[in-house]
Amino acid sequence: MNRGREALRSWEETWSAAFAARGHRVVIEVEPAVEPPASALWHWWITFRAGDAELDAIAAPEPEALAFEDERGRFEEVIPLSEVAAHVLRWLTDDSGRGEPAGQARRWTEAIAALVVERTGVPGRRASSGTDVQQEIRFAPPGPSSPVLVVMCEEGQGFLSVDRVRGVSVLYEFDGEPDELPARWARDPRQRSWLSEVELVDHAIAVLIAGYRFRRVPFHEELRINTSPPFRWITVDLGWPPFAFSRWEPVKPPAARR
Repeated sequence: MNRGREALRSWEETWSAAFAARGHRVVIEVEPAVEPPASALWHWWITFRAGDAELDAIAAPEPEALAFEDERGRFEEVIPLSEVAAHVLRWLTDDSGRGEPAGQARRWTEAIAALVVERTGVPGRRASSGTDVQQEIRFAPPGPSSPVLVVMCEEGQGFLSVDRVRGVSVLYEFDGEPDELPARWARDPRQRSWLSEVELVDHAIAVLIAGYRFRRVPFHEELRINTSPPFRWITVDLGWPPFAFSRWEPVKPPAARR
């Protein structure tokens, strides 16, 4: 007897009625269709689908709650079955965009840009629409010969590049939440994750206030950001590209020069 499946089917009806009452059409898919043998190690996989958006969860064979997937891909948000409908409805109607990739990417660019502008005074200009899954913001330091710093964010990762250095971008894996970024950035640097969103902020600020250097020779590309100590992003290019070298440091006003 598929007691767990029968229990879920009853809850599906309850959840669907709650969604319909709020004007939402949500398709609920449950796998596997039939319970495996009792000796097998397994769990239910439940997908809530509304249009192109999906929200996944897992549950024990005889469920009392669902564990929902968060923005980091972890099933750690445990919701009792009686509260699942309300949880999914919050996901569907969240104006901040937490329920869809473009909204999360937008929150990342906004959080990163706020810190960069605060620390450098260089304004950022959005270069993507609010519905793009890749959100891009550009920082142009003053001066006709200044490069443009490009920060691009997706739901769970970001990229930093300089417009003069084509084909080279530094990859960062996000491991927190956008609203946690100011506190995490202010934390002791020794407690920071390597190449996370916190270091993306560090490197963006460093490019704008201290500059960078880039060189390309056969089989070797190196972007050096003038942090202390310098950060080096080294890649291998097997295409035998032409030699290239560029560098830039901001021009400081006379009073700031030593």
